[in-house]
This record gives sequence, structure tokens and C-alpha cells, in this order.
Amino acid sequence: MSTVFIPSASRPFSSSRAMVCMLVLWLSSVKGLGFPCDNFNCADYTHESIRVPFVSGTIPTELTLFSELVYLNFASSYLSGTIPAQLAKLTKLRQLLLYSNSLTGSMPPELFDVQLDDLSLGRNMMSGTVPATIATQTQLTELYIFESHVSGTLPSELAELQLSTLGLHNNKMSGTIPAQLAKLTKLNTLRLNGNFLSGQIPSSFNYLDPNTCDFKPGNPQLSCSVGPKTYTRCAINAAFIPCLPPPASPPAPPVAPPPAPPPAPPPKAPPPAPPKAPPPEPPKAPAPAPPPSPQSPPPPSAPPASPPPSPPSPSPPPPSSPPPSPPASPLDSRPPLPQPPLPPPPSPPPSPLAPSPQQPFPPPPSPPPPS
Repeated sequence: MSTVFIPSASRPFSSSRAMVCMLVLWLSSVKGLGFPCDNFNCADYTHESIRVPFVSGTIPTELTLFSELVYLNFASSYLSGTIPAQLAKLTKLRQLLLYSNSLTGSMPPELFDVQLDDLSLGRNMMSGTVPATIATQTQLTELYIFESHVSGTLPSELAELQLSTLGLHNNKMSGTIPAQLAKLTKLNTLRLNGNFLSGQIPSSFNYLDPNTCDFKPGNPQLSCSVGPKTYTRCAINAAFIPCLPPPASPPAPPVAPPPAPPPAPPPKAPPPAPPKAPPPEPPKAPAPAPPPSPQSPPPPSAPPASPPPSPPSPSPPPPSSPPPSPPASPLDSRPPLPQPPLPPPPSPPPSPLAPSPQQPFPPPPSPPPPS
């Protein structure tokens, strides 16, 4: 394996080309000229390990030319700027040490596309959170992101890793400690102190026994562990944390009354039944005419008297009009029945005092002759 290291100019190099190239880099860093990326063409890009301390400037993206790079160490330098996402192109990279610099920004998500064994980003000026995509680092054993102004909560996805070192101390992390982190039974170092964690320490941590387990100082809202007491290092450290009363639950918001159901629509009135046509009235039979009264003959002995004036014959009643036919039903389309014609009214009976037209009145008697 070819290794490049620049602690001094007297350190042997693996090849003369690499010595010339790294000597230029070292001289540039000593003179404060930064990291001369354009001088990378003096190397053969086959180095598997690069360690360049006390260098300034930004992390050059030309590092991706070293396709065989496994170990990259820029620790304790004067680097600034952000971590370039192009480092994800170093698919063989296993150790990335960038602690004790002045790097800013958040961790690029693309960085976790590479299967790292060791990631150290402590003592920087970064921001952001620990992304949940860190769960893809199934080979990661050492994770140091301390004193880097990282905020957010502890991702429970850390429990899926095979960590032996977890250092997230002296940051701005908040929230509770996930109980799933107790699955990290291979831990040798667990440091969560110097944050703003709250809530109770999960009782499952009483069975976690790394060589170092720190919850304090810091974390003023963190409460003691409730559960069986053991003598593991995490249980002993948690025993010095006072038990705080559980935080008061926020008042429940007033429950709005359920909305009144909409008024039921009025029942639909049944459609009006069609009017039934009245049955047709039977025709009235004509009233029988009264029989004529017999004429009584005048008395023979009585002198004929002058006929009284005949009373005016009563005028016959006006012929009665036929009764109106019933209205036709809208549902009955039959034509109305024809009405029979009414008989003529009967003639009035002859008066007994009226002279019969067949018998003329007798002439008056002649006066007697004078005697």
C-alpha cells in the first residue's frame, strides 16, 4: 500500500514522484498558500492513504482522482468551507478523519453512500442534524461528531449499526434518548453529555456496560433511570442524575362540540290522487200528467147566468232546461252520455166555469110578453 504522509520533509516516501508531489503540498501548506489542487497531476493517483496535517483552504474536489483511496486524514488542520459531496465517488474509502478544523455546513447525505468504518467530524463549526440515512453504514464502528454544533434529536436508526464508539457530546441535541440504543451491546465508549437531552434515561440502559458511559454534565432536563438497579457503568452514571417530576402534559385543547346534523328534509307529500269522475246520473222519468177532471153539467133548474169573466189562463211554465252534464274527469276521456229530451209540460186542466169550446153557451131567455 502506498502511503503519503507530510509531518516533515525527512519522512521517506513510497516513490520519487509522490515525494515531489507531496513536498510541493507540504511547502505550500507551510507557506500558507493553501492546498494547491492543480499540483495533483504530479502523483500517480494510486495512493491508498493520504494524511496531510496543518493544511488550509477548502477540501479539494480533485481528491476524487485517487480512486484507490482508502484512508483520508485531514485532522487538526485549518480547513474551512463545507464537506464536498463529491467525496462519495471514493467508493473504496473506509476512514475519513476531518476533526479539529473549521468546516461549516451540514453533512452531505451523499457521504453515507460510501461504506465507512471510521467517521470523525468532531471539533468543527458545522450545523444540521445527524441524518437518518446513517443507518445504511452497516460497517461503521466508530462515529465521532462531538463539539460540532450539531442539533436535532438522536436518531433511533443508530441502533442498527455495529458501533463500538459513539461520541455525540457537547452539541445542541435535544429530545429523549431512544431506548433502542441499548441494543448497541458492542459499545466501548458512549458519550451523550453536554447536550440538551430530556426525559428519563431508558431502563434498558441499566444493562449497557461500555468502558465509558457519560450522561452528565449537561442535559439539565435529563431524569434518572427507572427500573431495576444494576452495577453497570451506565447504571452507575445514571444514579447521579436526580429524578425529575415528569413534565406536565399540555392542557388538552377544548373539544369543539360536534356539528349539529343538518335538518332532515321534510317528508315528501304523496302526489294528489286524480279526482274520480262522479257516476253519471240516471235520466229522470217524466212526471205523469194528472188526469183531467170530469166536467160537471150545469144544473137544469137554475137560470142561466151571465158567464163571469173568465179568469186569465195561467201561463204555462217555461220549459225546464236539461240538467247540466257533470264535468268530465281529466282521467276519463269517454264522451258524456246523451241526455234524453224532456217531455213537454202537461196542459192545464180546464176550469169548470169556463165554457167548453164544444158547447156554446145557450142564448139568454127572451123576456115575457106584457100582459
